[in-house]
Amino acid sequence: MADTATDPPMVLRRTESAVPPIRPPGFEREQSASLDRDSLSFRAEHAVLNSASEATGLTADDGAAVSAFVSGTDFDRETLFLETALVGECYRLRLCSVSWGPEEIETEYARLLRPYDERCEADRSVFESRLIRLPVSLDADAVNAFGSSIGSGTCDSRVARAEATSKGDTSTNATSDGEGGARE
Repeated sequence: MADTATDPPMVLRRTESAVPPIRPPGFEREQSASLDRDSLSFRAEHAVLNSASEATGLTADDGAAVSAFVSGTDFDRETLFLETALVGECYRLRLCSVSWGPEEIETEYARLLRPYDERCEADRSVFESRLIRLPVSLDADAVNAFGSSIGSGTCDSRVARAEATSKGDTSTNATSDGEGGARE
């Protein structure tokens, strides 16, 4: 990977509905005999948007927040990356880092329990969609590989590793002093 960000600007939306809360232009749901939420098309899981005209084609449950985020993007210098995942209802994902190169984008998440006072059902899943602003102009057609890892615990070690890697230090002994509260 060429570059990494540990706290990129983003819009996060979470929903219990049958479709993701932020959908890419041309979103299509695979037709299946069972209407399960696992039948997302590949295009719905990841989308790279490198022009204002393409980004305005996003559909969102909260269109105002997404429109404002898109409007604040300088597509000459920035790219939007949309990633959607199914998450157990009693959990939430915290983005630890996003890394990119000319042909690939990778994300790392920590899976955290939601607060005890928020009701949830252990056997239910929800969609989480993140629209992430990357500080680079990528060719959307060239990006053809996506990776995502989800670990338990906090982001501390993953953020430290990502920051060290982006500075050229490949050692894994880096530490971070706290997770902070602003990553989501």
